[in-house]
Amino acid sequence: MFFKILFSNIIGYDGIIFLLAAGQAALFYLTWMAITKIYVYMHPSDYVPSHSLPEEEYMESMPKEPAIVKDLENATFWYTAYGNLTAIFPLMGILGTVSSLIGMVGDMANFQGSFYMALTSTFWGLIFAIASKIGDSWLSSRLEDDERAVALYLQRKTGRGPKKK
Repeated sequence: MFFKILFSNIIGYDGIIFLLAAGQAALFYLTWMAITKIYVYMHPSDYVPSHSLPEEEYMESMPKEPAIVKDLENATFWYTAYGNLTAIFPLMGILGTVSSLIGMVGDMANFQGSFYMALTSTFWGLIFAIASKIGDSWLSSRLEDDERAVALYLQRKTGRGPKKK
């Protein structure tokens, strides 16, 4: 009975929420791939300062500054799209709830069905909002790390930034 209630509105607003969740999963993947690309550049696992290439040679083997900046802009774009879609889930749940409750006013005979539809929309909106916020916290910390690493790399590469004493 529980699952029947949860999936009773799958072709209504709940279906729209599930489609948005599929899009959110795709955005998470694209964001993760873009962030990981930068992470691999900035956190190489094969470079140990005193046992590998000299730092100058290693820095020369890195991608050029415009490519790294473009990759960071790409990662930021996908992360922004992910974050914006995350904010829509609770709103879609509320919209489904309100539209189901409005439908109840004219049809009191189907009060229980409309009430269940209202609750399931809220439920799925909150479930996907919570899952998206968990993904957002992981992505944001990795993106912040990448931004710091790219800024430090550009500072070292170009010589701009605070001078060493």
